[in-house]
Amino acid sequence: TSHMEESLHSRLIEAVQTLGRGLEVSILAGASLRYQALRILFPHEKDVLLVDATRPLPEIALVRKGVLIAVSETSQSVSSDNEAGPGDLMNGLTTIAKSYPLPHTILLLARTERLRSSVGILNALHYDAFGRVDSPPRIIPLVAGTMKSVVRVATTESPDLPLLLMALYYQYLEQRP
Repeated sequence: TSHMEESLHSRLIEAVQTLGRGLEVSILAGASLRYQALRILFPHEKDVLLVDATRPLPEIALVRKGVLIAVSETSQSVSSDNEAGPGDLMNGLTTIAKSYPLPHTILLLARTERLRSSVGILNALHYDAFGRVDSPPRIIPLVAGTMKSVVRVATTESPDLPLLLMALYYQYLEQRP
């Protein structure tokens, strides 16, 4: 998701700009957008794993000293029910842990209906395989409902967390001098 041919990039920008005059269009990779938005919400969290469990397959990003330095995207589930399972998360964590020590804090992005199972999966993983034997990680869950205080939602439908993160990032850009 982080690589796009230059000609496709240009055509996408042109197509979106034709929808509205004066729109400033930028294209960000999903991991980068989540990092930018979560940095706004949690500026004090400098060493953290961002676990996106809102999608069928998880994406894990590592932030060290406030900088996004590694991303692990799962391309195919190892579980049979077509939803992210312990094996998928363990594979993503293993990929990152091969090159970097894992931080103690996890920001978990999850759909409200899957929050409990996602936290349960993260709590059940064997972190000692990554040299984390001192204590289990601190998991900070983030669901769409928790974003309502920072992003105005103009619908009665259940908001979509990735769209709320986009709105938060755009709102932040608009407020910058």
